[in-house]
Amino acid sequence: MTPGENIDLQRFADLPKSAKSQMWRANSGATFWDGAPLPLRQGGMEASVNIRFYETFAILAKLGNFSKTAEQMNATQPTINGRISALEESLGTKLYVKGSKPFELTLQGKAVLQYAKKIVALEAELEQLLARREFNDTLRIGALEIVTMSWLPQFIRKVQDRHPGLSMEITAGTVSELMPRLKNNTIDLALAFNTVPEPSLVHKPLCTFAMCWIANPKYFPTETEMDVHQLFEYPIFMATPRSSAYPYLRDYFAEHAMQDIFLETQQIKIDCAASVPTALNIVRNGLGVMAVPTALVMDEVVRGADLARLPVRQQLPNVSVTASFKYAMRTPLLDDIVDIAGECAREFARSSAEGVVWA
Repeated sequence: MTPGENIDLQRFADLPKSAKSQMWRANSGATFWDGAPLPLRQGGMEASVNIRFYETFAILAKLGNFSKTAEQMNATQPTINGRISALEESLGTKLYVKGSKPFELTLQGKAVLQYAKKIVALEAELEQLLARREFNDTLRIGALEIVTMSWLPQFIRKVQDRHPGLSMEITAGTVSELMPRLKNNTIDLALAFNTVPEPSLVHKPLCTFAMCWIANPKYFPTETEMDVHQLFEYPIFMATPRSSAYPYLRDYFAEHAMQDIFLETQQIKIDCAASVPTALNIVRNGLGVMAVPTALVMDEVVRGADLARLPVRQQLPNVSVTASFKYAMRTPLLDDIVDIAGECAREFARSSAEGVVWA
């Protein structure tokens, strides 16, 4: 064995003391190896150590016991002892009080611990970054139907123009479908209604839609103002109970003292359709009324064909769409995609009638 040659830490730890001493005398420039070369201090110079050593120290500080640390890291106790000794040698300081019970860090050890945690966390963050699907040139997007029916085509076109090598997987769904998928990393970006803030998620406001009641004027009185309670007389069509519209309407009716409107004992029936376009087609045929973003039906309402606004006195609340993504998954690419979504939402708002959409 020549000076400067790496020594396997596990094999070295298992050697008799006399053999260790002889090896050190013959190989003063040797360094330990524990998955990667570990340069130790030589001639007063310090070098970085394997990140695994900082992880070991952080776990040891948490557990306060070498044998438990070895068990958690699936290593032998001599290996753990060797890593800590090597780290102390590399840093030129003692990290814990020898022989202290309970286990106690030195002042320097407490300071090193803070940096050790950061080093381990940064490594985990880097691994997560490198594992992201965007490096495979695929971005997975989930969008509400309110988006797919308004400015999504322009959004797709702009993303293709700016990022020609980027593939997109687009899924239409409800808030109750999209947000769990975002949290489970099966989509990268959700274009959905504003939800309750969560520390792990970023919500960027995109646009706000005004809402209105619509019906076929051939079958429903669309010229006379009515009270919300008169809706008891009509079937209300909307998407499924899992949709974003379901709790939206439930809260709307509850605000006007009609909180039991969804109970089967009530006369009013909420007839659910598979999707917004399906429900709209049912309403066009005069089979019920529907709450819908005004922008999606404005052209038909203006033409006065099969759809007209139902003048309900109690105004429906506006709905806001945000771009939501995980904070840990944020990258310049994702930021640019969100910016493009904002541009398309603003352009759609400018092209819509006043007071219908704003961004």
